[in-house]
Amino acid sequence: CYTMGMIMNLFRVSKQEFDNFVAKPSLFEEWAETFYEDDDENDERLLDIDKAWGGILYLLTGVSFVCGSPDDGVDSLNRIFFRAQLFDENFEMGYGPAHYLTPEQVVGIHSKIAALTEADLKARYNPEAMREDEELYPALEWDEEHFEYLYDYFKELQEFFATATDKKEAVITFLN
Repeated sequence: CYTMGMIMNLFRVSKQEFDNFVAKPSLFEEWAETFYEDDDENDERLLDIDKAWGGILYLLTGVSFVCGSPDDGVDSLNRIFFRAQLFDENFEMGYGPAHYLTPEQVVGIHSKIAALTEADLKARYNPEAMREDEELYPALEWDEEHFEYLYDYFKELQEFFATATDKKEAVITFLN
């Protein structure tokens, strides 16, 4: 049903790792170049939400694509995947550079998504509008099965942010 395409990855990093990457972006690049070599260590800190990111973003914000800005509050859902906070805008992670959320922003996002239920998201699910939105990725004939696909990944996203919040971690996102 879902072929190759732009896959969203989220990765939790400790406050120390994050501070090092911000202070010296070349450390992030070195880390990223070996990312897939350390599968065992990275598996527990990585969340792959496949192509559900576009639909989840739509359910959370009401728009198909939004990039956060410095003016957004720490709990702005506009920042959940694309924050305009980059270690290095020229370092490609597949489809563009990696974005990041600070530990404080992770807590803010978590506070917004933690209590959302299936009924909350179902109320925001509008298959007709989603089919007509030419910017929504992936372009699907949105139906009930697709809602379940989005909701399953959303539950994983909630758990991921809960763990990152508990551990006071930053989150890095990238498309590949």
